[in-house]
Amino acid sequence: FPVTIHSDPEKYFKAPTEPIIIVESGTLGLFQDPVTLCNAFSFLRQQCSRKVELRFYGDGPRVPELREAIRNKAGTYYLGHLSSDTLLSTLRRADIGVVTLQPLEFNKLAISRRVLDYAAAGLAIVYCGDGEGAEIIHKHKAGLVVPPGQVGELKKL
Repeated sequence: FPVTIHSDPEKYFKAPTEPIIIVESGTLGLFQDPVTLCNAFSFLRQQCSRKVELRFYGDGPRVPELREAIRNKAGTYYLGHLSSDTLLSTLRRADIGVVTLQPLEFNKLAISRRVLDYAAAGLAIVYCGDGEGAEIIHKHKAGLVVPPGQVGELKKL
């Protein structure tokens, strides 16, 4: 599982006026936890001296809940489903990819495809989960791991 983070070093020397772009992409289903990310992001925007944006790409049963969670939250966007042809190029313009998982036994055994997509795009990864996916992030030093569903831990990053 080769992971290359920061494959384009120039990308990480953005002008201070350019936003830091955080993404969560893929299925927004019952196993994911995008609302926790929205809550932590609100805190981050208050604390960060730079402009930060949170962008969600995907589709699934949690979209209505996500739309409600981001209503009137500055810098937070739901941008719909992307075809696989455009996903990688879109992710390459981001800075951080986030995987949010519910604290469920099934999620401990699964490895989110998002990890692979984010690694292919050269993103730093914040993995909000445990189990095999978290082990991969640790082993390959591909990013940070936060326990699932713990907004407080995300706020510390």
